[in-house]
Amino acid sequence: MEDVPWHTLVQFAGFCCVGAFHTTLDFVVYNLLTRPPVSLARIKASLVSSTFALACSFTANFLIVFRPEGARLPMRIVDYLGVTGFSFYVIQSLVIRLMSYKWVRFTRLLCARVPGWPLMARYSGETIEKNLVKAFAVAAGMFWNFFWYKMLVFAD
Repeated sequence: MEDVPWHTLVQFAGFCCVGAFHTTLDFVVYNLLTRPPVSLARIKASLVSSTFALACSFTANFLIVFRPEGARLPMRIVDYLGVTGFSFYVIQSLVIRLMSYKWVRFTRLLCARVPGWPLMARYSGETIEKNLVKAFAVAAGMFWNFFWYKMLVFAD
C-alpha cells in the first residue's frame, strides 16, 4: 500500500461513501421496478434505476470527493456522462446478462449461500438472485468509475 498516495486512499474512501448512498438509491428504484405492479425486466429496470442514481452522483463527487480546481465544468460533465454512462449502461448490463443468463450455475451457487445469512432469510430466491447479480454489476462499475474519475473527469 506504500505505492498508493494517502490522498488517493482518502478519495477512494470518500468515493465509496458517496457511492453507497447512490447505490442505495439505485437498488431501491431497481427493486421497485422489478416487482409488481411494474415488473420490468432486470436490464430495463437497471437502466432506469442507474439513470436515477446518476442524476445526483456527479454533484456529490464534484463537491465532496474530488473537488477539482479547474473550471472546465462543461467538459467535466461530458466526460462524466461518458465514463458513468459506459459503466451503467454497458458494464452493468453485461454483468447482469452474463450472471443472469450465461453464468447461471455460478449465480445460483452464490445464491445458495446467501439464504443462510440471518437478514436474508425473509427474501425469496428471485429477490436474492436479482440483487446479488445487481451487486456484482455495481461493483464492476465502481472500479471502472473511480479510475476514470480520478484520471480524467475530475483531474486537475
